[in-house]
Amino acid sequence: MAEDLEYKKMEFRINTDIEFKPDVKSSDFDEKCCDNPNIILYRGIYVCENCGVVKGPMLSMSENRIFSADDIKNKRINEPFYNNHGYRTLISNNNMDIFGYPLSVKNKIKYAKLAKIQKSITNSYERNIMVANPKFGQISAVLRLPKQVIREANRIFKVVLSKRLTTGRSIDQLVAACIYIAIRLLDLPRTLEEITYASQIDEKKIAKNYRLILNELDINLPPQKIPPFISRFGDELKIPSQYQIEAINLFENAKKHGLIVSGDPKSYAAAAIYIVMKKYKEYKINQSKIAKISFISDVTLRKKINEIKNTACS
Repeated sequence: MAEDLEYKKMEFRINTDIEFKPDVKSSDFDEKCCDNPNIILYRGIYVCENCGVVKGPMLSMSENRIFSADDIKNKRINEPFYNNHGYRTLISNNNMDIFGYPLSVKNKIKYAKLAKIQKSITNSYERNIMVANPKFGQISAVLRLPKQVIREANRIFKVVLSKRLTTGRSIDQLVAACIYIAIRLLDLPRTLEEITYASQIDEKKIAKNYRLILNELDINLPPQKIPPFISRFGDELKIPSQYQIEAINLFENAKKHGLIVSGDPKSYAAAAIYIVMKKYKEYKINQSKIAKISFISDVTLRKKINEIKNTACS
């Protein structure tokens, strides 16, 4: 019995530097494992350092953020949450065990066979999910999109997969189109040009897949609201909030007088901002600067400026 305890004790000391956790006490546990229990936190579980008895896992409701070397040593090896898409565990081609020692030839053959079986039992749905997930994260990181946008885009992409719309089409283009549809459904002031920049895909290709998904999934998108674009462009131009409100009121007044909004909504937002800021000489904002931020041409901006002026003044 003593040899077994000594073996367990040595097993937890292999190839690691065990750090003591000052806030863990032996009195926190009901049962005593030995005459002199000394409980430490080792790789996400509580272990007695003297006898090697495992007391139980460290239960956490959220994944801890890591700031120091001690936190890195004591972090969990496995994720506490299960991801509802893709694999939870992948059999890697690394020929090392958890302690850094090389695997035997017998174990290498065994794990190679298991990895081959794991790949063979996956279907096209799972493979497409695995390919799409990193692309969702990449575009989200570039545009700093909220989590609900990516969740909604994931939901749309899964419906696209279930209808087999990926056959003969690019996953990258479908992912970009799903993100743009999610943005439109959640009514965020983001443009197709930004999706094009973040995904490095041609705008026409994204628009083509965007129309395909809308038609096949029978999604009815509401028209984009212009006031959120005014607020967004105003923040990028560092315009005070009172002038942004004035630009919103100008646009609403033009609508009441019969302005028919046709075409891209961001062009009307840029035009309203330019008309208001033209009255204040301390803010030097020219047409080319506003057109560049709003992803429109100078000609389009001047056309929308004339429409708003003619309607609001009538």
